[in-house]
Amino acid sequence: MQVRFLPRVHMSFKKIIFPISLGVFIYFISFLFSLGILMGYFAAKYLSGKKEGFQGKIKSLIFYLGKWKIHLHHWFLLSLFAIFLFVSGIYYSFPHLFLGFLGGLAFQGIYCYGDWHKIIKKESL
Repeated sequence: MQVRFLPRVHMSFKKIIFPISLGVFIYFISFLFSLGILMGYFAAKYLSGKKEGFQGKIKSLIFYLGKWKIHLHHWFLLSLFAIFLFVSGIYYSFPHLFLGFLGGLAFQGIYCYGDWHKIIKKESL
């Protein structure tokens, strides 16, 4: 004797509902991530300097060690912060939105400035 828990009608129903619910889930995550990227990009665009070398609404982190200038760009700091959160497993609300936001902030710093790769620079006296 074979025991069936669900009639055949429900099996075809499950075959239809699962891909739809998976698609909605993936769309929702992608939507939040994309929304976070846009929010982060425009927040960084608003708060940072208009061109490289210009001070934005938030002061840059620049340190001097002898003849060396160390400029901790916002994209660098936010990338380290995102990696720290990912590795440490710290949980927060809406992780896709938050990581998208950090990604948008970092992307703006790399995309909009030509000196994004210059972190350590020797100062001429």
